[in-house]
Amino acid sequence: MKRRIRRILSLCLACILLGACAAEEGEVLDPRFDTEEYLPQYDMQNEFSTWNPLCETEEQIFVVFPAMSPFIRYYDKETQTSGILCGRPECMHQDASCNAYTMGTGGLCLYEDRLWFIGQDTQSGEMGLYALSLDGTEREKVQAIEYAGGANTIVRLHRDFLYIGNIVSSVAEGSASYTLSISRQKLGQEASEPQIIYEKTSSMTPNFRYILEANRMFLYCQTDSEEGRNIELYQYDLKTGEGSVLYEGASASFWAYGMNYVEEKVYVLEGTDADMTTTPEVYSSRILRYDLTTQTMEILPEQGHSFLYGQFEMGTQGIYSRLEYSNENGILSLQLQDIAGDILREEEIPVTNDTRTYRSWGCYGVTEDCALYWLEWDNLTGTSRMGAGLLRVPLQPEEEAQWLLEVNL
Repeated sequence: MKRRIRRILSLCLACILLGACAAEEGEVLDPRFDTEEYLPQYDMQNEFSTWNPLCETEEQIFVVFPAMSPFIRYYDKETQTSGILCGRPECMHQDASCNAYTMGTGGLCLYEDRLWFIGQDTQSGEMGLYALSLDGTEREKVQAIEYAGGANTIVRLHRDFLYIGNIVSSVAEGSASYTLSISRQKLGQEASEPQIIYEKTSSMTPNFRYILEANRMFLYCQTDSEEGRNIELYQYDLKTGEGSVLYEGASASFWAYGMNYVEEKVYVLEGTDADMTTTPEVYSSRILRYDLTTQTMEILPEQGHSFLYGQFEMGTQGIYSRLEYSNENGILSLQLQDIAGDILREEEIPVTNDTRTYRSWGCYGVTEDCALYWLEWDNLTGTSRMGAGLLRVPLQPEEEAQWLLEVNL
């Protein structure tokens, strides 16, 4: 009898262990995600990959202006109305009690028909992952997370995992160092330790971008050392949990901007280094294109710039935005180009007009039909001191550019 009981217990234990192993393997790839097709409910919107403070559905756009206001705002495409995304009628939208309040750190992610972001409990100080319904009525703390802060935090939600990329600085023996890490943690398992899937240390602040495409992560990292400035293109396989360096090389980049994936090619847009005391003719930009099929890197011909500042974002269709400012004539230029460098559309905005002076700007992303730009300004008239807005520039030149929403404080 005792022998039979021991045998039964042994079989039960074996089943438990096998179940645990199966669960562990399932964490690498859930059967739902065993596809290279785009899954709208579960996949990252890479067209907003640089900062991702914006998400889009067929009906609405959701956006945060982190430097201006911590609240999520919406724009309804059908009614062309906008406002703070809080569904509580009694809320004054003034503090962290508002459903739409965010820290402004890491951006927004659209996942399973909710908006997700990291935040801090105002009482305990605990960091957590929060989700907000698309009508702003239900806000939930999904799980506690390990996040101690850092620079240039970029958050992604993709196929059942939370990804956090950030940079932490430290000082040892009088020398500073900066460590970039990309970690991931399974959704709904707050007790699990975050898994570090990439880590790199630099003598200067690393410059990085990363995107998630189906069951792969692609990362661009620029670091400095005694040997000089280098770049690395890295791939992490979500199926196998294995990572590999695709490309290593010297970098002439002053800053990397957009990164995206188009038809088995990974693109990174760089603005090259320039001495700020030299003439504007020295400024240029280049596109790095890595072919995943042939495993080769190509540097597309550089483009010259007559302007003193440029910012570049690429969409999933291979169209990219080139946003530049000329200090000489006070004009902000918004160009949409294809990979060949042909200009599809150009808009010029005077930095100062009768009512406002624009002081900062950027591109939030390029979609299948438009580019979305954020602009901040100082008001020259009225009672509001400053403002921010979201400008839509269609890819088709015959369609007019349109302000989707404006916020004045």
